[in-house]
Amino acid sequence: MAAGGSLKNFRAQILLAFVAVFVISWFSIIVATYFNLQEKRAAEQQEMRTHFLHTFDQEIKSYRNAFTASLEFLTHPSRIAHSFTLENKPFFLSSFAVDYANLNQRLGVSHFYFSTASRRNIVRMHAPEKSGDFINRLTTVTAENTGEIASGIEIGRLGSLSYRVVKPIYSGDQLRGFVELGRELDGIWTLIAQQLNISIQVLVNKPFLNKADWLEGKGIFGFRGQWEDMKDRVLVGSEMNGETMPEIMKAVYKKQLEHDIGQIENAGDVYLYSSVPLRDFSQAQIGTILIVYPQKLLTGDLVDDLGTAASASAIALFIGLGICYVLLTPTARNIRDRQARLEKEITHRTHDLVEAKEDAVKAKNSAEVANKAKSEFLSNMSHELRTPLNAIIGFSSIVKNDELREGIGEKYASYADDINKAGSHLLDIINDILDVSRIEAGELKMRFQRLSLTKLMHECHRMVNVRATNRLVPVIHESFDSDIMIDADSTRLKQIILNLLTNAVKFTEPPGTVRLYAEIESPTTVRIVVADEGIGIATEEQAIVLRRFGKAANNALAKQNEEGTGLGLTLVQDLVKQHGGTFSLESELGKGTRVIIRLPISQDSDDLDFLI
Repeated sequence: MAAGGSLKNFRAQILLAFVAVFVISWFSIIVATYFNLQEKRAAEQQEMRTHFLHTFDQEIKSYRNAFTASLEFLTHPSRIAHSFTLENKPFFLSSFAVDYANLNQRLGVSHFYFSTASRRNIVRMHAPEKSGDFINRLTTVTAENTGEIASGIEIGRLGSLSYRVVKPIYSGDQLRGFVELGRELDGIWTLIAQQLNISIQVLVNKPFLNKADWLEGKGIFGFRGQWEDMKDRVLVGSEMNGETMPEIMKAVYKKQLEHDIGQIENAGDVYLYSSVPLRDFSQAQIGTILIVYPQKLLTGDLVDDLGTAASASAIALFIGLGICYVLLTPTARNIRDRQARLEKEITHRTHDLVEAKEDAVKAKNSAEVANKAKSEFLSNMSHELRTPLNAIIGFSSIVKNDELREGIGEKYASYADDINKAGSHLLDIINDILDVSRIEAGELKMRFQRLSLTKLMHECHRMVNVRATNRLVPVIHESFDSDIMIDADSTRLKQIILNLLTNAVKFTEPPGTVRLYAEIESPTTVRIVVADEGIGIATEEQAIVLRRFGKAANNALAKQNEEGTGLGLTLVQDLVKQHGGTFSLESELGKGTRVIIRLPISQDSDDLDFLI
């Protein structure tokens, strides 16, 4: 009995010592894993911050190149002559209205100024009713002092951030005035947030604004939050992914005062954040850009590392227990035999698991490569194709100008005209393909606002009327209601109407006409109609033209006009669906086509970004 008791005590002591060593080893592995994850988190945050800055710089560079090329065309001496000296406001309004419409649609230009040499505003093409005030922005002052183009980010009185390019105009050595192009930065936040799958908050230091002006800007631009939310900063722009992100941002505001990078926990999820200085044209820091994103990748690393640690610990424990049993029991041989059989079975099952895991990893890697390739394709298309195309279009427009034809000859002017048309056509194709790809990937975000449908249709009519007049095809705009107000994304709704009008004009021969009108169909629905007296579409081909890259093939005029991609009607259908509306097409070969769009008058309040 005593020997048996001693053997039991000995076994207990050995097992207790072994378990103690195992626990200490396991705890050491967990601690090492934790610090390793901290290093990974810091590296990931720095990488995301660098990626954000690179993408932001690329977009600003794209603005600068496109605006500069456009200014070279707009300010050719043959176009402006001595109008600055005469301060000829009617001349500018009549001569540059079409240019402004094209710049607004193609480049998102929202500011277009002509000012005198004394920096007194002659006319704002985007707001003709405002003129005569003194322009004292730093970009204009710098252009005056250096005599060269000045460009950069500036903050407006109401809190909006915009990118501006100002060119001084000279006659010999005499300064005549300034021409300025600009656009708000809201589009940059949306684009970067979609590309990097992050949320963005743009904060400006309060000393650069006053409360009354910011509140006025909030009503116009739809700033989120309140003036009192933060002590020394105020929100002037945002792009948030996820319903809980506003609550997460409130917590980030407080912690970001202490650290430029960090993490926030919300409902069991972890979010990482980084701050980037916001600098204006003078390189003064006027605020901060916060970027926030979920810690999904690091969570996966945590599970893998902890799993590895647990597996290593289990193996160590298994081996130790085996040794203990071999040394302390008379049945060591049986245990080794059983252990051998068990290890064989484990090896077999482990092999199966490894193969299954390899297959899963290959499938996962293939999906990630495909998704990354698509994202890189969209990004490269956006940064690498649109910028040179805009420059090609701008400079070829200068070369083909009537005043230059005599100098370069009709032959080369004709080449420039062909280059301009091909560049514009290729840019339209790229934009359509990008839009369709974003819709398919679920990355196209709608920005609903309360707007006047009547006014928007009038703008579309004016923009397409030049092309229609050249083809001798009248476009008739009818409005049965004095003013129709709806909730819609103004940019995408304008894209819908312009696509339909352009198609109608393209496939209508004189003396045919195109009609555009809208009416309230019910208390909740508005109907938009584009009808033409063109070539029409055969019944058997209507399903074809509504598919991606589909084109009618049984009509001579359609073949003459087949320079399109076949994405126009598909894109219209997708954008209408994004608005919660319906699309229908009625056509008869040789008699014309009628497209009917039905849209809800109101969107859910949660979907509205802001109201104007």
